[in-house]
Amino acid sequence: MKALMSQLAKDVLADPQAKGQLRAFLAAKSSRAVAANAAEAAAPTVIELRTASRTLRLLPRVVPSKSV
Repeated sequence: MKALMSQLAKDVLADPQAKGQLRAFLAAKSSRAVAANAAEAAAPTVIELRTASRTLRLLPRVVPSKSV
C-alpha cells in the first residue's frame, strides 16, 4: 500500500474523474479474478489525470505483494 502514499496517488484520488477510472479498473480486476476467465483479454484501462497545464495518461497495474 506504499504506492497509495505517493504524491501521484494523492493527485489521482483527489481528481473525481481519475478516482472513478481507478475504481472501475479495480472493480474489473476483481470481477475478472472471480470469473477466472483468462482467455478473454480486456483492453487496457487508461486513467487520465488532468492538471491546469497538461494531461497525464496512466496505465494502472496490480502488483502482487510479497509474502512475509
